Amino acid sequence: MRVVFRSCTFHLFRFRLGGAFRPVEGEVCCAVPNDVAVPAFVDENWTFEGAFDVRSAPDGFDLPLAHAAIRKTGFHVFLARSGPVPSRPARTGAAAV
Repeated sequence: MRVVFRSCTFHLFRFRLGGAFRPVEGEVCCAVPNDVAVPAFVDENWTFEGAFDVRSAPDGFDLPLAHAAIRKTGFHVFLARSGPVPSRPARTGAAAV
């Protein structure tokens, strides 16, 4: 798998932890290049948060680590420690709920 990160857009998914159990500070996130299939483990417990590129990556997204992970698996799971993650685009028209 060959991904050029300088011009790559990633889809960002955030894992929703239920209940009061919170083992770590931050948000568990999964970045998937826009031209790669979303991994099967990303299910209803994950929320699509939008898209980002390397210039607008959330805090915690490590480019060299992401490159190695995506080359082997097609995705990068990381801990977004602080700061906002890209917001989900607003839905309009009949698709809005």
